[in-house]
Amino acid sequence: MVCIMAGGGGTRLFPLSQTGEGKLPKQFLAIIDHETLLQKTISRTPESFAITVIPEERFSDTVLEQAEQTGREVSVLAEPFGCNTAAAMLYACAYEQSILGNLIRCCVSSRQITRWTVISTESFCTLLRILHTVLTG
Repeated sequence: MVCIMAGGGGTRLFPLSQTGEGKLPKQFLAIIDHETLLQKTISRTPESFAITVIPEERFSDTVLEQAEQTGREVSVLAEPFGCNTAAAMLYACAYEQSILGNLIRCCVSSRQITRWTVISTESFCTLLRILHTVLTG
């Protein structure tokens, strides 16, 4: 199980990224090419991993629409309102463990860009596979 956090407001990319009525934060925008940052993260997650996305509730439909365009099925665990990274991770872990009986193997951001570098898909998949091996023995 991979949990993709997609609840940030994207305020550092203003005016491109906004959260007002009819606006979208950066994770739902196609900034680099034709795929949004969320779609890139979904697409690069290995097929063997189930995906849960945590957006603010008002962006749940956007997540489902964008996931459908990738051809991957995702579950949505909507936050009633945006909090912060730690709260989103705790919310997801508690839900997955207590309600579904699953353990989250990895929590990742929907915006996998660090300063000027995009994390390569190969590196991302390798890290997920190593993590899975370590956790499952």
